Amino acid sequence: MKNILVLLFVTVCSTAILATSALCDDDWGDAPEGSVAYPSTGVIGGFPTCQNVPINFYITHGALPPQWTFFGPQEDYEFEGNAGQCPNFPPYDADECFQDGDAGLMFPEPYTISGGTVVPCPNFTGYPMQDTCKTAVWGIDVDIEVHHSGNPADPGYINVLFDWNQNGVWGDTVFCSSGSTPIPVPEHVLINFHLPAGYSGPLSGLGPPSFIVGTNRGYVWARFMVSESKVILPWDGHGVYEGGESEDYLIEINETPQNDPDFGDAPEGEPAYPSMGVTGQFPTCVNLGQSGWIEHAPGSRAWFGPMVDGEADGNAGNCAVTPPFPPYDMDECFGDNDAGLIMPPSYTIVGNVVVPCSTSCTGRLGAPCSTAVWGRNVDILINNGSDLDMFVNVLVDWNHDGVWGGQDSCRAVPVPEHVLVDFLIPPGFNQPLSALNPPSFVIGPDTGYVWTRFTITSTPVGADWNGEGQFEDGESEDYLLWVSESCAGTGKGYEPPQFYLGRTNPNPFANKTVVSYEIPYDQRVRLAVYDALGRQVKLLFDTVKPAGQHEAFWDGTDAQGHRVTPGIYFLRMESAGSAMTQRLVLIK
Repeated sequence: MKNILVLLFVTVCSTAILATSALCDDDWGDAPEGSVAYPSTGVIGGFPTCQNVPINFYITHGALPPQWTFFGPQEDYEFEGNAGQCPNFPPYDADECFQDGDAGLMFPEPYTISGGTVVPCPNFTGYPMQDTCKTAVWGIDVDIEVHHSGNPADPGYINVLFDWNQNGVWGDTVFCSSGSTPIPVPEHVLINFHLPAGYSGPLSGLGPPSFIVGTNRGYVWARFMVSESKVILPWDGHGVYEGGESEDYLIEINETPQNDPDFGDAPEGEPAYPSMGVTGQFPTCVNLGQSGWIEHAPGSRAWFGPMVDGEADGNAGNCAVTPPFPPYDMDECFGDNDAGLIMPPSYTIVGNVVVPCSTSCTGRLGAPCSTAVWGRNVDILINNGSDLDMFVNVLVDWNHDGVWGGQDSCRAVPVPEHVLVDFLIPPGFNQPLSALNPPSFVIGPDTGYVWTRFTITSTPVGADWNGEGQFEDGESEDYLLWVSESCAGTGKGYEPPQFYLGRTNPNPFANKTVVSYEIPYDQRVRLAVYDALGRQVKLLFDTVKPAGQHEAFWDGTDAQGHRVTPGIYFLRMESAGSAMTQRLVLIK
């Protein structure tokens, strides 16, 4: 009976042009139907969007509130859709730019069409989709916020379409080649993917399968659709659904320039150890080339930290193509938010003097001739966003001679400077290196500063590597570290960074309480509320957060948005294997 009523209601609304009732303001698509979809080619969109322009049918979600499945922070009820042929609206209302706060696309960044021209949305920084015929990974290349607050007995389903061949309709298949073998690439990339009730967060958190990007670079229209019923295959984006939401976006397939090549940062032709008078001859700068150089091509899909650092100059001043450049641009201090070193903190050189990157005790790699353990003495964040195995190599200049590749000894035991050799990183890995349990290594015999290179590449380099090479993919990051049992000059031991969970305010509270927290590096953080019996009441978030200070709040509701009973609850934050808990008191 419920289904009959809803279908009847949708039919009534479909025959009415006037949207005088909020209940008739149901959700439609946004992709152009009867309007220009790709201005550069003049292709008119035939995407199923508008009920009154049925070039290729239409899509609509029932108007009876509440809707249990939707994208973004709230559902977008819209009678008009986005294309201009839907009544009384200009060709584009910029809905794909989320101007009304409803859409949930996290990345890649969308465009819109204004005055017959494709233009980026506000606050645009140029994040495109993965390149053609490459594998797109959820959480790395694409992601969207999704919610299901309904009955556990009523699952949701997610479907995603991309117009790979840019012909203005969905549902086709294009072909990428692998040698002489054509590989079919469907435009329907996610098919009836299960969305469990109670889930609220990035779609990537549910582990959807990766997919291959189509053959054409440039702009493509994409449809993300969540509903309380499956689509019937083959699907071209149309349908009448009792619940859910559709959001369409114009995105770019790797057309935006991908920065400069990535070079090294260790000094070449500059002081490496000022107190010793040693000039670095590390292979860093392509235009200096005293001992070769290292270079990674633009557009890398594997890197350290939250993003790849494209830099034409490297770090040493003599690498600069156009002088003057300072001898060090503080890249080893993560000044441009690209580097991924977790521990130990690093040093840099300012005015020919070694200085710590942090004002606090900046720690040590470990005592001479001791064993360094990944996750305890040293760690770095790695992101392999490719569909290939990658390889990590680590070099440490134990003997302070300004080059890598030799070895020292501890009690007659050889200690190589190439401490991690061609360690495999699987596709899609995005965690600290320690999560893969790389082998520990012996630290060199001398106390003092050491230049260290971390490199990730798509090709192995071999055990006798000295840090140079030209690579099609990957990144290199160099750091000046300290070999000792204590912080330099302080005698204090170094503790790995931990997140900090501040106090909630107010507490006790009646309507909403706010909690501040701080994390030292980009990492996955989970924050949830539990009752006095240890049962989860509401997951506030479980996602990667950038380093820095943040705030979150709880409004006293459960996962379904219902007000919970007054009493004692617990706020628990988990990250990097650690957890902190706070007691909350909810009053009437």
